[in-house]
Amino acid sequence: RACCLRSALGKADQLPLEPQVIEQVKKEIREAAAGCEGRESAPSISAVLLNIIRKYQDIDAPMLEAKKRFNRLMLSVEEQVMGIVRASGDPIRRAVQFAMTGNYIDFGVIADVSEKKLMELMEESAGIGIPDRVLQSFKEELASARSLLYITDNCGEIVMDKILIRLLLEMYPGLQITVLVRGFNIQNDATIEDAEDIGLTSLVPVTGNGVKVPGTPLDGCLRVPPETEALIRAADIRIAKGQGNFETLCGTGMNTFYMFLCKCDTFMDRFGMARFSGVLINEKDLNYLTSGS
Repeated sequence: RACCLRSALGKADQLPLEPQVIEQVKKEIREAAAGCEGRESAPSISAVLLNIIRKYQDIDAPMLEAKKRFNRLMLSVEEQVMGIVRASGDPIRRAVQFAMTGNYIDFGVIADVSEKKLMELMEESAGIGIPDRVLQSFKEELASARSLLYITDNCGEIVMDKILIRLLLEMYPGLQITVLVRGFNIQNDATIEDAEDIGLTSLVPVTGNGVKVPGTPLDGCLRVPPETEALIRAADIRIAKGQGNFETLCGTGMNTFYMFLCKCDTFMDRFGMARFSGVLINEKDLNYLTSGS
């Protein structure tokens, strides 16, 4: 929640408005954040705070070009990355490492997302540690499942998700894969339009989650509609990308594998990892984390 407040206040400071107006925006943000305390997930709080900023300035339209730029950038390396994955001795592990790395492209958490830093992380991605036990469980669940719901996070990143999905379609031909994206433009999160732009809709069914939240909340005032919740609960296995999806789905008890980079202090502390470390963890392994939080 503190991260949400800092991020919203930082965005307010960047608004091209008079100083006194900016101070009014920040006052409203602080009041709204205090009112949400203890009642909503961090992504839902973030959505509330961003809506305050939207009253004064359109913050979604300027993000569209950045989204397209990162989609194009990642599409330009898609086949090269796919070649690396296929040539690997463990294609699933390698594809997961790349999918994690794509999670760096997060304008909601990182103020200065850099193409140079992204490419550095891509080059270093083979060094991302994934516990053998977790990866083996992931493979076993994929092999036994009939349906997979893949819940995406950001633009650009969704191309790396596409690579993992392409691999899963090849390795598990009986697995029915559906992708869930954001229902509306919010920050740089991936929507149906992004899925279409990168060719994902030609591979698997893609649907929006019905809400303008940087996550997938199943409760609270900004929860997903009943048909979306039914889709989520019906899947045999879920892959949930990013910190926002983790925060909104953690604790639901479903068979979900969370996949992301630790990008803020809260996650670094919770998982005991350095910034930009990769995490692959199943819901059933979260008890020791939630009990200690």
